[in-house]
Amino acid sequence: MTNKITIMLYVENVEENASFWKHYFKAEEVARVELGASVTITLALSLYCHFQLFDNEFIRKHSPEVADNKPSILIDTPNFEEIHDQLEKDDYYTGEYVYQGNFRTFNFRDNVGNYYAVREMN
Repeated sequence: MTNKITIMLYVENVEENASFWKHYFKAEEVARVELGASVTITLALSLYCHFQLFDNEFIRKHSPEVADNKPSILIDTPNFEEIHDQLEKDDYYTGEYVYQGNFRTFNFRDNVGNYYAVREMN
C-alpha cells in the first residue's frame, strides 16, 4: 500500500503562500477549489506529500477549534544548499546549519512568518 500525506496549512494569503512554495521548493499545484469567497490550493511537494493551503479566515469561520494549529514540519531534500542560499539571497530568515546525527539541517521563516526545518538528504 502506498500512503500519501496531505498537511493542511492555514495562511493569511493562499495565493502568495502557494507562490512561495512553488518558487523555493518547486511544488506543483495539483488542485484548486473555490470555497465561496476563498480558495484552497493543494501543492505536491513530492509524490507522497502535499500541502493544502487554506485561508485563515475561512478556517476560523468553519473550524475555529483548529484555526491556530501549526504543525512542525521537517522537509528532506537533495537541494539543501540551493534552497538555503536562495532563501537567504531573497532576505528570508534562515538559521545556521546544524548537524542532527549525520545530516545537516537549517530552519527558515516563510513569507508569512511560519517556521519550517530542512534536512539534507544523503
